[in-house]
Amino acid sequence: MYTHLGEGLNVQFGKLVTSVSENGDSVSINCGKDETVSADYVIVTVPLGVLKAEAIQFDPLLLPAKAESISRLEMGNFEKVILVFDEQFWDETFNSKLSLHIGEERCAFPSWFEITGKAGAPTWVCLYDGTFARNVQLEEKWSDDKIIAGARGALAAILGSEELPPHTAARCTHWATDPLSLSSYSYTPVGSSPAGFNKIAKPVWGGKLLFAGEHTIGEYNATVHGPIESGLREANRLEPTAAFVGVE
Repeated sequence: MYTHLGEGLNVQFGKLVTSVSENGDSVSINCGKDETVSADYVIVTVPLGVLKAEAIQFDPLLLPAKAESISRLEMGNFEKVILVFDEQFWDETFNSKLSLHIGEERCAFPSWFEITGKAGAPTWVCLYDGTFARNVQLEEKWSDDKIIAGARGALAAILGSEELPPHTAARCTHWATDPLSLSSYSYTPVGSSPAGFNKIAKPVWGGKLLFAGEHTIGEYNATVHGPIESGLREANRLEPTAAFVGVE
C-alpha cells in the first residue's frame, strides 16, 4: 500500500526522528547522527504514546494547551496473539465467528476470531486488553512462549479440547513496549476531556507544524479510519483545493 501511495515521492525508512525545530520560514527535522532534513511543513503522525514519552523534542516547545492534552489523555493496552494450524480440526460452526473465553483469571485471552477464510490457512486471532494486557506486557513481561501457551489453553477451552495440535506459526504483538508506538490506542481517562483530541490536532508554528493520527480526531479515536481521515484533514489544510477520490 505504501508503495502505491508513495509513488513519485521521496519516502525514506529507518529514519528515527529525535527533534523537530522551527527555523525561520521552514522546519528542521533531526534524524540523529547529524542528519537534518528541512521542510516547509511537517505533519507529525507518531502515536500519542511517543508524544507522551517526549521521544521527539520540539523547539520551540508545544503550546501549554497541547502539552496538557498530551499529558492528560492516555494510551490503552490492546494486544493480539495469532495461531496458525496445518489443518482445521474444529467444527465449522466456529468459522468466521467471534468466540469468548471466560477463565479463572479475569480477561485472560478472552476474545477469539476464527479467520481461516480471510487468512487462507486455519487461523485464530486472540485479542486481549486492559489490566491483563498491562500485566503481561509491562509488569510481568511474559515471554512469547508463555503468552502463546496461555492463549493455546484458552482456545482449547473454547473448542472443548484437552490439548490442541501443534501450531505451524504463531505471532504475538508487543505494542506496549514497541518504542515506536508505546501502547495501542488513545482513550479519555477520568479527569480529561474529548476536547483534548482537538487541541492536539491544532497546528502550531504559524501552521508549519501539523498533527495527524487517531489521537487527533476525537470522533474516531482508537479506530483505523480515524487516522486516515485525520491525514486527509491535514492535507487539506496545506492544499485546500485538493480533491480526494471517494472522500467528501
